[in-house]
Amino acid sequence: MTGEELSLRFSTLRRVTLRDCTLPGLDLTEAKLEEVRLERCSLTRAQFNGAKVKSLRIEGCELSGVTGAALAGASIHPDDLLTLAASLAEAIGMTVSADEE
Repeated sequence: MTGEELSLRFSTLRRVTLRDCTLPGLDLTEAKLEEVRLERCSLTRAQFNGAKVKSLRIEGCELSGVTGAALAGASIHPDDLLTLAASLAEAIGMTVSADEE
């Protein structure tokens, strides 16, 4: 599956697996995620703002530029964590900076 700026805002996704997809800008704002798996997908600039997670597994995905990654209840493969780190830091109000200010 491929798609640019696909919107699933306010959707309920139940027992869904997205595998080998290219979905830059995927919008999952306020979506309800239950038994959802994202496997080997390119999800650059995806939006998870306000998403409600019951069960979400992320594995082998490109996650640079993702927003709203406060995904309590999600499970992520360790290899995916680094590309999600900036979004996770932003979600908890942390600033990442090389400067000592």
